[in-house]
Amino acid sequence: MKKNIFALFFLSTALLSCSLTGNAGTKNSANEQQAVIQDQNTDNEPQKKALTKQETIYGINYQGNTLSIQLMSNGCTTEKYFKQVWYNNQLKLERIKEDFCRRRPHKKWLDFDLPQAFSSVTVINKLAS
Repeated sequence: MKKNIFALFFLSTALLSCSLTGNAGTKNSANEQQAVIQDQNTDNEPQKKALTKQETIYGINYQGNTLSIQLMSNGCTTEKYFKQVWYNNQLKLERIKEDFCRRRPHKKWLDFDLPQAFSSVTVINKLAS
């Protein structure tokens, strides 16, 4: 009985040390990456990398100077969370702010004012099927 308890203690200690070593390695690499970012900044403040994520579109309507686009939201997404990037008559919407609200993800229509009326606009974001 003592041998079984000793073997169980030995195995659990070995497994615990392996899991701690694995997590410690990833934390160090994250700290090293943050240190590199801090070294590049002259004010010794960590730089926050701006979020630019091409958003998936679920629906689109175009009328006059208004473009209505259906996107996924967690409850707080508004037009201010996006940046319009124009290439001639092609539009790409990039998310510049993450939606950290806790509502269940749902599709939401947002209206974007266009800088001018176009005869046609091509949206180059990925369309969901």
